[in-house]
Amino acid sequence: METVFTEFSSYNQIMLWDVEDRNSTAQWFTGNEMVVFGLKGINVGVLNDSNIEITIRRAEEPAGILNKIVEKDQIPQTYQSLASGVIHIGKHGIAIGAPTSDGNIIEWEEGMTLVEVWVEKPRDGTKVLFLLKPLPNGYEW
Repeated sequence: METVFTEFSSYNQIMLWDVEDRNSTAQWFTGNEMVVFGLKGINVGVLNDSNIEITIRRAEEPAGILNKIVEKDQIPQTYQSLASGVIHIGKHGIAIGAPTSDGNIIEWEEGMTLVEVWVEKPRDGTKVLFLLKPLPNGYEW
């Protein structure tokens, strides 16, 4: 599964969050981070007030918790890996968008999900790739 759309950024960020709990997104510590993870969401630093191309890709290959989800040749050569981590998704899926938007809602399995964040250019880029892999039921972080 792959979904691509464009979202207008605000406050220098794009977010991915659990639809059930928008307030659970990550909090910036200093504001200079490139990406921050929360229990149910992720914030990624991007170019402010710009159209950001966002790709959501489901990883089909098995992933160990500390292993990369996909092979490097499946990622555009111009992208850089920023971070990976685990978030919890509720039964209504995920939303992706800017802090000032309602977000684009994508159906997703309830439970823990491993996420890798790739960007074209850290902090000032206009392309973000989220690779997601649902973890087995009962998985705890």
